[in-house]
Amino acid sequence: MTNVELKNTLFEVSVILKNIDKNLSNRIPERLKEYIETNKSQSHKFKYDYDKSLSEQRMLKTTEKYLTMLFLRYWCTNEEKTKVLDAMKRNEEKYQKEIKVKYAPDNLFKKSNVENVKKEVALVEVKEEKWYQKILTFFRKLFRK
Repeated sequence: MTNVELKNTLFEVSVILKNIDKNLSNRIPERLKEYIETNKSQSHKFKYDYDKSLSEQRMLKTTEKYLTMLFLRYWCTNEEKTKVLDAMKRNEEKYQKEIKVKYAPDNLFKKSNVENVKKEVALVEVKEEKWYQKILTFFRKLFRK
């Protein structure tokens, strides 16, 4: 995460913390709140929409991840924590399987991939010059020098 992205994320988290239930906001240590306030961006634009739930807000992906971390560390019960961590583990396993299949060495040069490349190459049409056009081109180049 870049420094600008972190500052923008902290800005969004700051706005959200000001707009959520005070009971939840009070569970976060003051030291962390101070860090968020001192390091947040001063120029980032983010508007909290009161008509939408937190999950419906338009925010950065990094903000969602930061809020997930806050949820896991300060807001959830042990049961909720177990459920969230299990879901995250399943998602990671699913992602790793997809990556393994997609980038497996055996699958990289299968016939279907080669055929797709051949089709793309076959679409390029090569025009050859006629013999008299080649002679004219030769003389044009010769006289330009």
